[in-house]
Amino acid sequence: MDGNIAATVFAVIHILWVLPVGYFTLLGIMNR
Repeated sequence: MDGNIAATVFAVIHILWVLPVGYFTLLGIMNR
């Protein structure tokens, strides 16, 4: 169960980290 919780937390952190990066990347491409 601990492994499942760790995987869930890792997935949430990964999503929260990827979304802003992708968003600012799109803004940078559009501003060109």
